[in-house]
Amino acid sequence: MFNTPSITKCEVLRADLKRGYTRRFMDEIAVEVSLAVYIDGRKYSVLLASPMEIRELIIGYLMTEGVIRRIDEVSKLEVSEGRVDVHLRRAQMRHAQHGSKGDPSNPHGDEAFPRFSSKTIVDVIEDLNSLAEIHRRTGGVHAAALADESGSIQVISEDISRYSAVDKTVGKAALRGLNMRRLLLALTGRVSLGIATKAASMGIPVIASMSAPTYGGFKVSSEKGITLVGFACRKRLNIYSHPERIIIEKLTAQKDYKSHVDDEKFTLE
Repeated sequence: MFNTPSITKCEVLRADLKRGYTRRFMDEIAVEVSLAVYIDGRKYSVLLASPMEIRELIIGYLMTEGVIRRIDEVSKLEVSEGRVDVHLRRAQMRHAQHGSKGDPSNPHGDEAFPRFSSKTIVDVIEDLNSLAEIHRRTGGVHAAALADESGSIQVISEDISRYSAVDKTVGKAALRGLNMRRLLLALTGRVSLGIATKAASMGIPVIASMSAPTYGGFKVSSEKGITLVGFACRKRLNIYSHPERIIIEKLTAQKDYKSHVDDEKFTLE
């Protein structure tokens, strides 16, 4: 297993341009590792990721890439420094690339789709920001979470990669046996084609981010029946596709949650 910490410290010279002075302090920064993935002895891909929740990352990655559909297709998963060896119960390999192969024409099946209120979406985004400790302490990672219709976050993960944050979250949900077709995917980062395709491969019906979508993310969401919400905050949210899943409510009170940058981190040490 990895012995690398997720956060380290380094000395920084801070220049206060408004007040015209400098000072040195110890700042926390996120750590990443290179991870070679081997499937049945064959090198499949190399990932850059934060050095925690590696098992969840690989399970989610294999699922969103379409290599496996169920976790019981993995017979063995071994993690060592810089390497993961996966052994499958079926001998099927596909070439890895960013963007999922799992691309069902009807990702949500025939079940009635869930609906989320605008208040629930905003609450989930704010809770994600508050609960994402590494994101809050360093500002250098992305966070992703899956939440139900009541706004309760079921799983949450962080990673230096937006893709890996989603994969870790999917892996956690799969290991817990959660029905992702009933859950909202909340993100801190932009929603690109790759992120939307990963969500579509798992039948996730709603994506909400505090950031922006790309055109690719919008196009995939529109075509695959995903409700895509961007710039989600208490003042507004932009619904880019399939707004029928969102119940619009007027919001007033501000929730009390921390910024992703803690003022205390600038204390001299």
